[in-house]
Amino acid sequence: MRFSWIYYIARAKLNLNDKEVGRLTFGQFNGLYKAYKETFDLELMLTLSRTTYAKLKAKADESEEWLH
Repeated sequence: MRFSWIYYIARAKLNLNDKEVGRLTFGQFNGLYKAYKETFDLELMLTLSRTTYAKLKAKADESEEWLH
């Protein structure tokens, strides 16, 4: 993986400053980037389906009731 790409993602997508980027370990970067991707995917899915976190939670709760 190229350092320039890691630096770009940390600055542009994770909103870290130069000092914070410089102190990140590769493992910390991977954890933050994975969380970012999961959040981005969820928010994009919610936007495209025109739903909210509340509706998503209600649907999940409904599914859990069906299992019991």
